[in-house]
Amino acid sequence: MKLYLAALLASFLAPRADTLVFSVAKGAKLGKQLELSLELESQRVSISIDGKELPEEVLKKFEMSMSNSIELAVEDEYTALENGRPTGLVRRFLTVKSHAKSHDVQPGRKPADKDESLESPLAGHAVEFTWNAKSESFERAYEGSEGDKDALEPLKADMDLLALLHPGTLEEGATWKIDAKYIGDLVKPGGELSFPRPKDAGMQFEFGKNPSGTIEATFAGTREVEGRKLGVVKVVTHVKSAQPADPEKPSSFALEGSLELEGEYLWDLGRGRLASYSIHGPAGLVATSEREVETKTGKAPMKLHFEFRGELKGKGSFD
Repeated sequence: MKLYLAALLASFLAPRADTLVFSVAKGAKLGKQLELSLELESQRVSISIDGKELPEEVLKKFEMSMSNSIELAVEDEYTALENGRPTGLVRRFLTVKSHAKSHDVQPGRKPADKDESLESPLAGHAVEFTWNAKSESFERAYEGSEGDKDALEPLKADMDLLALLHPGTLEEGATWKIDAKYIGDLVKPGGELSFPRPKDAGMQFEFGKNPSGTIEATFAGTREVEGRKLGVVKVVTHVKSAQPADPEKPSSFALEGSLELEGEYLWDLGRGRLASYSIHGPAGLVATSEREVETKTGKAPMKLHFEFRGELKGKGSFD
């Protein structure tokens, strides 16, 4: 009797373990809705000519801010699966919108304010992803009506955040590392959406390109939502990405971005797929440039340094 009670008590008190597994049936169709916003504002400006910094009263007159939001709705149809992973799917782009705003004030120039709504050439099209085992990559092609072929290249088949998965069982509090190269997948799954370049757009920067740093995931147990058991994964990112200046464009900037984010990802343990996610936190961008300018005494080196700070917010739901 004592042995029985001991065994019963041990099983009752033992830590519960769960497994994050992706599982969909061939032919399944899942709707996915994502939103992403990024706001940045200049915090520090430094400009020197021939080693002499411009006066503070001049630098204070620089005002720069930018914001961008994305709204995406797609339907993914899984046409082929192998070992629990999609090897074929068709993605129908239902809504692919972006809204970009910027404010730019510089001494000696007329203030420039821009406010533009954009739509991706992918909107209204369906893209077929087919796994090529030889190249270990997905091939992309339009299904039905043809579209902009250049818009296919930056797309990613995975919108299910498979990079989030841990291969074993997880007890509450377990942690694991995720490669920094997956920062784009965690913030905005599906790759770049090829929005038209805004009129008179200045520097462009992709935060998920050439990333370095750390992403740590923690299994925070389970949560019951509308009768479903959801695994809770907390994610913390300390990621930087760099973009060198274009050597063929003397006026271009070297850019370095940073993302210090916290996210919560809810994994439907019964259905075997992501239910929703939200992620937010500070974002930074540093732009630097060195060039020559004409002065009253001839050519002189000029150094520019701009620091932007702001916030990134993202969320998604999957049904």
